[in-house]
Parts: sequence; C-alpha cells; structure tokens
Amino acid sequence: MVSQREDDDDVQNLTIGNCKIISELGDGQYGTAYLARSIPEETELVCVKVFKDQAKGTHSFSKEVQAGQAGLAHPNVCALIEFGKGPMKDDGVPVSEPKIFIVSEVCPNGEAFDYVSASAGLEASLARQAFG
Repeated sequence: MVSQREDDDDVQNLTIGNCKIISELGDGQYGTAYLARSIPEETELVCVKVFKDQAKGTHSFSKEVQAGQAGLAHPNVCALIEFGKGPMKDDGVPVSEPKIFIVSEVCPNGEAFDYVSASAGLEASLARQAFG
C-alpha cells in the first residue's frame, strides 16, 4: 500500500517534468520521493524522486539511470519511465531552481527493506522467490 503524508496541501499544484505531484512519499539523504500522475493523461501513478543536492545527487542519479536503462525486466525491479532536470512548477510557474529527477513505476506495497524490517528477517524460501 502506498502511504502518503498528512501535510500534502503544499504539493498539490506542483509539477516536474511530465508529472503532477499528488503527495510526498518520503524524504531521504539524497532527495524526496513523491507520488504523482503522468501528464497529460493523469491516469498512470508514478514515483518521482527529486534530488536535493545537485552535486551529491549526480552520482546517485547516474547509477539509477544506468540501472534503469539496462533493460531489466523483473517483477521486483521498478521500470524507469523518465529522467531529466527541470524546475518544480506551481500552476506552470517555476518555484525552484532546476532539479535532477527520476520518474519510475510505483511500488504499491512499499520498499522491500520496510517489509524485511517489519518481519524481523526474511525466510530463505521467500528470499529465493523474491530475489532468485
């Protein structure tokens, strides 16, 4: 299940790239992840990762894009949809400096790390099924 933060009013009109932000999913060391809809259809749910520090984020960005472009087709790997650099916009008006961003499929059941942490480990049979 995709969880959303309570204080999402401030992101409701934001867009970046070809995505309209719906809510913030989480904030980490390198950036912030958002739940969004692809534009113009606004039907497909996507995950947008916007990097905070452009200098530090460039290395992580490069690694994620290379992995996404490798053509991996696996049920446990989120597909790369779009990547680029552009400002966050509010009703079409830029509200930030250009930011590096990555758009990928949404993981509706959350991260594997969260599942393993909550389960206090991962049984060998399930690990083989998920990663084998």
